[in-house]
Amino acid sequence: MHALIIEDDAVIAMSIEDELRDLGYSSIEIAVTEEEAIQAAAKARPDLLTCDGHLLSGSGLGAVRKIIASCSVPVIFITGDPEHVPGWFPKTRVVAKPFSASALCSAVEHASHSVAHRKASSLAEKSLVGRTVRVQRTIAGPT
Repeated sequence: MHALIIEDDAVIAMSIEDELRDLGYSSIEIAVTEEEAIQAAAKARPDLLTCDGHLLSGSGLGAVRKIIASCSVPVIFITGDPEHVPGWFPKTRVVAKPFSASALCSAVEHASHSVAHRKASSLAEKSLVGRTVRVQRTIAGPT
């Protein structure tokens, strides 16, 4: 699994990377600016984003907004300013800095569960649509 860490503090980025590797993420990229994050996500679609809200160059919030406009990916905000994130991204997990390994682990498990649930729902919906079309064809006769 591939994770993109959007964080401009090298020590925090390495801590997040260590925790994600322990959770099974084998491919990790770190972006320190909004533009780097957008380019990294376009180059290799991440299975998970972790993001600080404020970056030295650009905005983590802006990067996430642009990234999720083009692909569906779970996001965990790891920020020292957690009260501002929920209004912009109400369905994402927010982990306050300083964070513990257990808080990050819980957020990753929640994000992974949410993605698995959305994928299962999407597959079920596609299956149901396919069955509906077959039933309609059977009722209407061959085309």
